[in-house]
Amino acid sequence: MFTSCCPAWVKYAETFYPEILDHLSTCKSPIGMEGIMVKEYFAKQMNLDKETLYTVAITPCTAKKFELKREEIPGTDAVITVSELTKWLKDEQIDLRNVSKSSFDSLLGEGSGGGMIFGNTSGVCESALRTLYYYMTGENYDEQKISFSDVRGYENVKEATFKINDLEVKVAVVHKISAAKKLLEDVKNGTSPYHFIEIMNCQGGCIGGGGQPKYNEEMEHIVKEKRIAGLYKKDKEDTIHASYENKDIQKIYRDFLIEPNSEIAHRYLHTTYQKRN
Repeated sequence: MFTSCCPAWVKYAETFYPEILDHLSTCKSPIGMEGIMVKEYFAKQMNLDKETLYTVAITPCTAKKFELKREEIPGTDAVITVSELTKWLKDEQIDLRNVSKSSFDSLLGEGSGGGMIFGNTSGVCESALRTLYYYMTGENYDEQKISFSDVRGYENVKEATFKINDLEVKVAVVHKISAAKKLLEDVKNGTSPYHFIEIMNCQGGCIGGGGQPKYNEEMEHIVKEKRIAGLYKKDKEDTIHASYENKDIQKIYRDFLIEPNSEIAHRYLHTTYQKRN
């Protein structure tokens, strides 16, 4: 199975490797899920007319602007990048240091470390492994029992094997699509040894997205590695390290989606792909 949260990677697969589309996770990206849940769930919870809601996603990713136009992923009305927001704040002379803090709305006010690390290369893979460990063992993920840190790092292609019960789970992580070609050819030819493959278009993952603030070229790796370290630091400080522990996620399933893989969950949280070659 391939990850599906990077829209640039998804479009690349649709264009250049349509043979592997059946192996892409059908899960929408986090933004794709949130947009539709704001309209279909949050609106009902807050007793609002969903037609009056206008949803804007602020992202490090320019490819989200393409994803916004996919008919299969409705719900988000506009996408602006971090750089665009920064310029807008400067134009309006708004200094975030002087803005009062406030709480998030209750749709997804609580996050998790597993969600936090989605933003860097290998984070999606590690988050999925934490949940896999829980479903296979019945025990909550605990870094003292099993560590998935072998998938971390800044190499363009990383691979690791983890033993969970009697299963040896083989994973690969790629950031920068140009580094993925051999791996994709192996999958296409049926010679790949991996169970799960994470691919992100941008080096470093979303923290290196095209919509992020720019920096001196010589500082690129240093800046990205510091951004990655910041996400892992937040994950370590968090009391919740896996998405299945998130009380807000549990409530959404209890009140609306029923259970993972239910008909309504598939309707709102999953998508389809199309050949673009």
